[in-house]
Amino acid sequence: MLSFIVIGKNEGAKLSKCFKSIDNCIAKNNLKNVEVIYVDSNSNDDSIAIAKSFNVQVYKIKGETNAAHGRVIGAKNANGDAFLFLDGDMEINAEVFSEFYTEKKGLFYPFVTGSFIDVFHDYNWNKIGIGKKNVVTEDKYINLGGGLFFVASSLWNSVGGMDPRFRINEDYEFTIRVRKKGVKLLKKKEILVNHNTINYLDDSRRWAMLKNGYFMYFSYLCKKYLFGNGLLNVFIRNNYTLLVLISSLIIAVCFNLYWVFSFYLIILVLRSIIKKKNLILFYFLRDLQVLYGLFFFRPNLKEITIKEI
Repeated sequence: MLSFIVIGKNEGAKLSKCFKSIDNCIAKNNLKNVEVIYVDSNSNDDSIAIAKSFNVQVYKIKGETNAAHGRVIGAKNANGDAFLFLDGDMEINAEVFSEFYTEKKGLFYPFVTGSFIDVFHDYNWNKIGIGKKNVVTEDKYINLGGGLFFVASSLWNSVGGMDPRFRINEDYEFTIRVRKKGVKLLKKKEILVNHNTINYLDDSRRWAMLKNGYFMYFSYLCKKYLFGNGLLNVFIRNNYTLLVLISSLIIAVCFNLYWVFSFYLIILVLRSIIKKKNLILFYFLRDLQVLYGLFFFRPNLKEITIKEI
């Protein structure tokens, strides 16, 4: 059996598109032995009503919820020997589904993800364009996986599922433990979903992530796994201004050359120019948050309540 596990919060019309695409996928691929589970993170819109209209299993969680909570609860209540995890803003491509799973052969690989395309919208959910195409030209093994993936339930259980302490980057942390089990992370070239989302570089989204302390979680992840498993490359790519800040601080303290901090300011200005926005304050505060995460931050498990609807 295959379990489709969908998580979401206030997804609205996007959720309807998601379930329609799942129904279409089931029909086109002649899947009989399947179930669809939706885990809602305390939405205050009509998400639950939409899910119920598609006759799926619905669970509502309250408290300081996150994606890991949703996936853990979905998996706990699933009966399949394979899981497909989707976000409620994703639309699955039925035409390529058989490259990953068939009723006859089951799941082809213990862990596999597909390519996907970000479809950007404004805050009224009007489509404004195509964002980054997260695609590969040929099937390949990757170091870190995201929130879209198939996984054998036996593998999920053997590594203990996802860690709900992570409000973000829970997918990275999970796939590191999968790799430590000796299982490779396969990414296929087929475009498995379209992802309907707000631009990740949207100013409001950036500041919301900063306010919620999201950047500390990747720092903690890097510390936990000592920057291994591909984390070092990601850290350097995303936090090169912080590396300049740390270098400037060391030089200033050791040699009393405090003017070297001007190099850090120059790098902040250049980074803002590259992004074509005034983000100097944002990147400075982000650097401080990442630094705090490396040395002092440790996530805690939050209590939640679960109700089947």
